[in-house]
Amino acid sequence: MIVFILILKKKILFFLFNNEEGDTISYYIVKQDKRITNAIQINMTKQQLEQTIEQVIECELAEKYLQLDYIVIRKLFSTFHLFSDKLKQLLEIYDETLEFYPIFLCDNKHMQSVVYWRCISTALDCIVEGKYKNIDDAVFQKNKIEERFLFRVVFEKQEYFIFDTVLMENILRKEALGFYFQEVKQLI
Repeated sequence: MIVFILILKKKILFFLFNNEEGDTISYYIVKQDKRITNAIQINMTKQQLEQTIEQVIECELAEKYLQLDYIVIRKLFSTFHLFSDKLKQLLEIYDETLEFYPIFLCDNKHMQSVVYWRCISTALDCIVEGKYKNIDDAVFQKNKIEERFLFRVVFEKQEYFIFDTVLMENILRKEALGFYFQEVKQLI
């Protein structure tokens, strides 16, 4: 067992790795929690979402709307992943190659603003070719994943992030809203 201690901005994070010979690492498909019905609504066009510059979008941020830590926006066969500021900081620890672009949501009526970060990551081609009903049934190739903590896959014109157990547990410790984790069933 390996214990990894990371000191970041005066906080100590402990990570336990129990990856001895024969141990397996589990991965989880990241999905937006559809049970939440009162999430903030972000109305952006596909062209706005594709831009790689900071943007200011007006929306309603009243108390009746939950500010999720993970938002998925799908537009015309494109998927856009938005993360809250606290989740962006965590993801950067696990993968420094991720690109983030800020989207500032402003509510002039209630004098509030919040920042979300659109995350861009290169897709990993690690799904075994086959006919699957949905992403939950897909078979992933362990040798292509290597020892990544997170990666993005494209399945049937939709994009998904995949997180390993360590990252998923740290997200759960932060009590993040808006996530649903589906365990990858088959890893060869």
